[in-house]
Amino acid sequence: MRHMRVWGVSLALLALGVSALALYGQQPVGQPVEATVVSVTGNVDARLTPDGEYQAVTPGMKIPEGATICTGARSTVELDFDGHSAVIVKRLTIVRVDR
Repeated sequence: MRHMRVWGVSLALLALGVSALALYGQQPVGQPVEATVVSVTGNVDARLTPDGEYQAVTPGMKIPEGATICTGARSTVELDFDGHSAVIVKRLTIVRVDR
C-alpha cells in the first residue's frame, strides 16, 4: 500500500511540473507567435503572409504567426518558439504557424 501512495504522489508532482512548464512556454495573450528556424534539411519553403509567395527557408529566419511552411521529400525543418519549445516538421508536410 505504501508503494501505491508514493507512486501516486510522484505522478501528481510530475503532472504539476509538466503543467508549470506548459504555462511557462505560453505567449501572453495578444502577443503574436513567432518561430525561429534552427535547422533545415532538404527543400523547405514558407509563405510568410497569406498573399505572399513561397520562399526558401534558411536557418535563423523568423517565421511569423499565420505563415505556412511546406517540406519536400527527404526534408525537415526545426523551429524554436522563444526558447521554450521546439517543433520538427518532417517530410511532405504543410503546416501553418498559429496558436
